[in-house]
Amino acid sequence: MHRLRRNIVIFVISAAAAFSLGYLAGGAGRSPASAASAGVPSGNGDVNADGTINIADPVYLLIHLFQGGDAPVAIEVPPAETLTAIVVRHCEKDETVPGDAGLSEAGKARAARLRDVLARAYLDEFLAVEYNGEKNRTVETLGPAAEDRAAAVKVVDADHMAAALRALPAGTTAVVAGNRQTVPAIIAGLGVKETVSLASDEYDSLWVVRFGATPDAPATLVRLRY
Repeated sequence: MHRLRRNIVIFVISAAAAFSLGYLAGGAGRSPASAASAGVPSGNGDVNADGTINIADPVYLLIHLFQGGDAPVAIEVPPAETLTAIVVRHCEKDETVPGDAGLSEAGKARAARLRDVLARAYLDEFLAVEYNGEKNRTVETLGPAAEDRAAAVKVVDADHMAAALRALPAGTTAVVAGNRQTVPAIIAGLGVKETVSLASDEYDSLWVVRFGATPDAPATLVRLRY
């Protein structure tokens, strides 16, 4: 059985190689130019835009690379019309400091964890909420993730955060750090109908909001933990 499978694999590879060589040598009765003009690609992999994905696609690519044939046909991607906000509460507060305190050691460890969670995400903006004149905790929460990308953390007043997010270019992904009072208001301000609440000791929730540039645009919400 093993030998039979091996022979089948060898046969398929040989047949594909023979077809490719024949196509490269004689075009299999179809020129690269005619393939490129066939229409719109059906998806990723349909490099010759003939509406199907098959052996002709890698052959078409080989002709382009080694025989000067036409380039693969690009897929038209419509511009994104939505934005994404990743909203978190600031990490644990340093209770030994009065006023606009920063993060405790536990809070700094959680901010580093947030950086790791966001490490592979494509992020464009880092926005920290200023609420009642306090901003150090929200800035420090985003600090490690922003620093990894050599990006600045921008401070935005809590009352203006939803409007600031809607004003970003379509397709933008922003990370927002607020506090227990402002996170629900920001999410609601982006058009989410679901009620969001936080426990006093809840610091590990992360909300992903997909929303439009206008207040009447629909919004979706996913709640995660990190």
